[in-house]
This record gives sequence, C-alpha cells and structure tokens, in this order.
Amino acid sequence: MTLSAPSTPLIAHFRVRLLGSLAVSRGDVPIAAHRWQRWVGSLFMLLLTAPDKRRPREEIIGALWPEASPRAGASNLRYIVHLLRRNLGGGEPSPVLSERGWIALNGAYTWEVDLDCFEERIAASDDEITHLQGAANLWQ
Repeated sequence: MTLSAPSTPLIAHFRVRLLGSLAVSRGDVPIAAHRWQRWVGSLFMLLLTAPDKRRPREEIIGALWPEASPRAGASNLRYIVHLLRRNLGGGEPSPVLSERGWIALNGAYTWEVDLDCFEERIAASDDEITHLQGAANLWQ
C-alpha cells in the first residue's frame, strides 16, 4: 500500500495593473475589474497601495465615505469587502481579511502589482537610463 502526500490547496497568484487602467488576473484568468462597482475598485486600490497591503477600518471609511456616520460607514465597508472577496474569486483562505480593526489583502496569496515593480526599479536605477526605461515600460 502506497501512501500519497496530503493534497494542499494551491494559493492563487494575483497580477494587478494599477498604472493605467485597472487590470486584475488570478493566475492566468483575467478578472473583469472594469465591471466592479466604484467603491470595490477604490477599496482594492487603497489596500494594494498600503504598507503590508492593509489599512485600518476607520481610515478606509474616512477615505471612501467621509460624510457617513460611523454606523453607516461600517455597514458600507462590510458590504464592499464582501463584494471584493467575491470579485477576486473567493475561496479559502479568503483573499481579503477583515480582523481586529483592519482590512487586508491576504498575505497567503501572491500579489504582483505593477506599481510596486515600478517603484522598485526607480529606487534601484541609480539614474541609469536602461533601468529608468524598464520602469517606464511598466506604464501602459
């Protein structure tokens, strides 16, 4: 009798283009981000551009719904987080985490973001034209 190794779920690799029009893919499958509600795309971009891809709930509510009451803002955020999870394909573990006053993109997934690559290339360029050109090529 041969024992097989336990199967482990494959964690998705997300590719995101923020420079230019928003474009998202999960693995090799494009996600129709252009069809997302405005608030969903805004939340996603806030999380993608945050340190460690996470932000405090209050900060997000203040950015997205500055005129809302705390209760209305929290309700809006719960709904938009639900939509973002669904739009990213859901699954376990969830690609979007909500815990202890924070909303975050799950670090168990790989998040390849063109803006991060752009900033890394600019920082490493030492003003060399070839490195700067490589960074500029990311802008589509």
